[in-house]
Amino acid sequence: MADKNNDNCVIYDYTEHKLWKLINDLDAYGREDMAEVLLEALNGYIAGEFDIVWVDGQPMLSNSEKAEK
Repeated sequence: MADKNNDNCVIYDYTEHKLWKLINDLDAYGREDMAEVLLEALNGYIAGEFDIVWVDGQPMLSNSEKAEK
């Protein structure tokens, strides 16, 4: 049962978690080139430069207001 006091709730960012997993998997398979591209995307996402959306299980940069500022 959920606690009505949400002060102790932890929300995980799926996008950040999933990108880290993809980066590690690509690196393990010897695809450092693709891992580097995803790492750059992850850094931009964390910095708030743009959003990432998931299309058919693949990360895509979105055209958001963040990119226009």
